[in-house]
Amino acid sequence: MTQQQILELAKQGDIHAIEALINESLKPQGVTAKVGLKDSCLYVALAAAKVPDRKILVKLICAAIRQWGIQYFNSTKIYAAEWGQNLPVWQQEVKLNGVHTERLKNPLPINATIWDQDIKQSNFESSDKMPEKIAGNLAVGKFTIQLDSTSGSVVSRITQKCQVKLRDSNAIAARLPFSLAPTSLNLIGRLKEIKGAINALNSADVSPESKQSIEFYGDSGFGKSALLRHFTHFIQTNRVFPDGTIFLNSRYQTASDLLQSLFDIFGESDITYKPTDLEISKALESKQVLLILDDTKLTPAEIKELQIALPNSRFALASSTKRLDENSFSTALTGFTARDALTFVTQELERTVNPDEFQSIEVLANLLGGNPWLLRLAVTSINREVYTFPELVLQLQFSATSDVLIQGILAVIPKSECTILAILAAVNGIPLLAGQVEALSGITATPGILQNLTKWNLVENEQDRYYINDVLIAVLQKEWDLNYWHELILDYFTTWAERYSRLPSLLRSETDVLMETLTWAVKVERWQQVLRLVEAIETPLALDKQWGLWDIVLQSGLQASIVIKDKATEAWLLHQLGSRALCLEEMGKARNYLAHAVKIRNALGDENAVNISQKNFNLINTMLSEAAKDEPELVINYIPSNPISTNRRIWKFGLIFLLCSGLAGLMAWFVLARPKSLSVSQVNTTNLISKSDETITSGQIKLSSPKLIFGNQTINSTSQKQTITVTNQSSTLVQVDDMDNNGKQGDFEITSSCATTISPKQSCNISVVFAPIDTGKHIARLAVSDRNGKRLKTLLIEGFANTSETSTENLLPTPSKVIPEPLALPTPKSIPQPQLQKQKQPKPTIPTFPIIPTRELPETIPNESTESPEPTPTQSPEPTPTEEVTFPTPTEQITVPPATATPSTN
Repeated sequence: MTQQQILELAKQGDIHAIEALINESLKPQGVTAKVGLKDSCLYVALAAAKVPDRKILVKLICAAIRQWGIQYFNSTKIYAAEWGQNLPVWQQEVKLNGVHTERLKNPLPINATIWDQDIKQSNFESSDKMPEKIAGNLAVGKFTIQLDSTSGSVVSRITQKCQVKLRDSNAIAARLPFSLAPTSLNLIGRLKEIKGAINALNSADVSPESKQSIEFYGDSGFGKSALLRHFTHFIQTNRVFPDGTIFLNSRYQTASDLLQSLFDIFGESDITYKPTDLEISKALESKQVLLILDDTKLTPAEIKELQIALPNSRFALASSTKRLDENSFSTALTGFTARDALTFVTQELERTVNPDEFQSIEVLANLLGGNPWLLRLAVTSINREVYTFPELVLQLQFSATSDVLIQGILAVIPKSECTILAILAAVNGIPLLAGQVEALSGITATPGILQNLTKWNLVENEQDRYYINDVLIAVLQKEWDLNYWHELILDYFTTWAERYSRLPSLLRSETDVLMETLTWAVKVERWQQVLRLVEAIETPLALDKQWGLWDIVLQSGLQASIVIKDKATEAWLLHQLGSRALCLEEMGKARNYLAHAVKIRNALGDENAVNISQKNFNLINTMLSEAAKDEPELVINYIPSNPISTNRRIWKFGLIFLLCSGLAGLMAWFVLARPKSLSVSQVNTTNLISKSDETITSGQIKLSSPKLIFGNQTINSTSQKQTITVTNQSSTLVQVDDMDNNGKQGDFEITSSCATTISPKQSCNISVVFAPIDTGKHIARLAVSDRNGKRLKTLLIEGFANTSETSTENLLPTPSKVIPEPLALPTPKSIPQPQLQKQKQPKPTIPTFPIIPTRELPETIPNESTESPEPTPTQSPEPTPTEEVTFPTPTEQITVPPATATPSTN
């Protein structure tokens, strides 16, 4: 539907058309509108991350209604609220002239809290009547695409030349989602990094070439985002970049989508138009902009693509790994030093630090790796009397992991707060609105809980959204089973996307959480849910010009349709992918996708769908034919010559032919018939080949041990693996045969580093585990054979299996082994025994151990014997201690929720 058609419907009083026009007008303000009608009054509910001034919005909406010529309302009531809030920030009623209520279409009742109960429902059943599918037109390069999610998009050649112009940079405010006011606390120990980054971008030379892109990278919790904010504050204050500072913070946005977002900021056109990447690059190549990218999934190759497209702009990144090249300023963030940690704790602690605590703070910082976030969390736990410094240091030393710090805090916070943390962990750190968290948890006190978790430093907030970092996510994923919350989030956001699919700008604000939800659904193979979500968001993404994400979503849907064998949906998705490729002039991809779509739709007998796909396919052929005609033709002019010159040419060509033939014959003789001088490696290889049939003796195959003895093993359990080394000292290949079990199956399992063969002069490690399923004695053999199947060596494998109640009598004796010569032991002192004071105690003697020379054991099964077992080869002979040493048990334990328990609400 064109803009003019929407305007005509709005003039007739169509509520949906009025809502679409208002949202289009408010899009630059970042505000979303919901429109309804009651008693000849137009209700407009506005929602945004930060609501603009009342006078600006009221004036804008009323002027737009009058400009559109809508004269069917007595008045309009405008409400404004921030996302996640139940009550409006302000409201105002404005009288309008003229009313014709009899011509109004689709009147809808509206509640004052329209932002909105639908989002806050804890049950997500689909309504009986879902909203109609979104459709619209978009100009892309040389084409116009009519997006319709019913049968597929229709592509045609553009008929109207798009007029694109760039806005004045002075009229574009800096796009920053955070406050620029710096706090010195976050700069402890980071002055060197800040100074280096500022010098890289604030060169005295005003030319763009003198400025470098900068990057802070490191583990989660090291303050990368905080440093980025301080750095941006300086750059913005000093106007280092004449065209401004722009923050593009979408975790899942592709490089092409980021370029489109940048073009939407600087460019405007007379029609809804999506330029190609080349057109964007040409339009923005002269812009000098600082682009801030915080925690995106862009690869180094995609960032390089952005740098090429924007040669005069620079980038400031915060990421977990290094992504910029050597021509940029990249600095890795490390942990606090002991001195910086003491300064940090002193400022964070709500009391004076005692001098005797200095050493504990130094040890604490070392145990936490100098991580500023973990150190702040530790100080918070001490402020709230969960730990003292010595207790926390002892716990961390005993556990050897920082997880115990978080576990201790989780043990003392209420279950409702654990529920909120579980939801934030299930979305993998994607920021959520308080209203969304409340809808998922069903806890009405969610805003207050989020504020309390923020004070705990467990949750971070950016304006009106809340999230947790990767360190906490990793601990919660180990402590709790989050599958319940994953399923709930998938159901909620799928239903939400279906309900609001007609508002692309609203869906755009939730791109990250929708893509995270889709990614998880694909990972766990929830294919039906994947298709529902794909159908809800693919057209809004296309209309919102996010064609990089559109491709990812379509590919996910195609994968789902193929798995569940939904041919109709598969053909539709192939058609959409082909239409997208056609608009981007990727003709090879477009031809393949559309040809496949036509084939499937023909098989299904869907004539209407076949016609749509065939139309787009025919357009490819038309464009290719025209491109071929436009290419310059190769023209060959023949110049007549006299017979004499022609004959001379013939003789010349004949001589050249004979000369080439002779050279070719000489080269063939040189390669094939001439005796060759072989290199040393070639001689060795030749000798090996000639000796491939030589007789191999068993002495040329060496086993590091002739047998493997597993001793006693409980049934239905797996032993520790034992490994032997097989060495092939012959000059030909030998093979390792399959396991030969004696009567009992499934007893021994084998893994080998050499597959089934051992090359000449090579060794192979063979590992075996004992996994009995029946009691008794188990025997197996593993043979090494030559290429003719002759056994050269046989490895004997034995084990004895019993139940847990079986007596230790009649167990297979531990085999004799080679025992190394023991080290000389000091003479032990006599230890008095209190209980035997009246008796004369004999002096303790030093046990002696026999030294047995190295020998090969025979390949026979040893008889059961009552002799004392000898130590295994992997153990050093040690005297048996006469006293058992008991380690002290900690007197205090911190109770942690079980790993499988799902936190419930209070």
